[in-house]
Amino acid sequence: VYTQEEDKDEENVLGGNLDENSVLEFLNFDPKQHFTQPPAHYTEASLVRTLEELGIGRPSTYAPTITTILARRYIVKEAKNLYVTELGEAVNNIMKTAFPSIVDVSFTANMESLLDSVEEGGVNWKVVVSNFYPDLHEAVEKAEKELESVKIEDEVSDVVCDQCGRQMVIKYGPHGKFLACPGFPECRNTKPYLE
Repeated sequence: VYTQEEDKDEENVLGGNLDENSVLEFLNFDPKQHFTQPPAHYTEASLVRTLEELGIGRPSTYAPTITTILARRYIVKEAKNLYVTELGEAVNNIMKTAFPSIVDVSFTANMESLLDSVEEGGVNWKVVVSNFYPDLHEAVEKAEKELESVKIEDEVSDVVCDQCGRQMVIKYGPHGKFLACPGFPECRNTKPYLE
């Protein structure tokens, strides 16, 4: 059991027995300037709590979901906080454009409850699929024709290629990050990426 910053009690809460007839006495004026803060970044715990509140997923799916979006580099984790990457933003924008009804939070929660009904024997799975699939099939075909491809530029490192002199870039392979020469295929030099 643990608490987080957002779980702590509010400090500036009016207490006492105040009502519309209360007479208040002015004691002093304390001028403070306060800038609106952006919402805090998600942590793994706050993301799981949000998914639970929205009715998305199951306890058994939360860890694999977070592992997958980290592995695909849609988000990165820095000191407990989760940050959306440029690739994550691009994928999210494409999904919202091509499949607005499917990436909708209420659709996902509704699908979860329908699948629960199938599991309990209350609804036939063929009915669920036949209601859902035609719209999905049409959206996928439309997306294949209309969506543009997105190119995410490689991050340039400060390492110089010792074969051709270009600045090497950071690439991602099945075993993690590595350095590669941007002059591929003429120059095929690669190096391990040491953080």
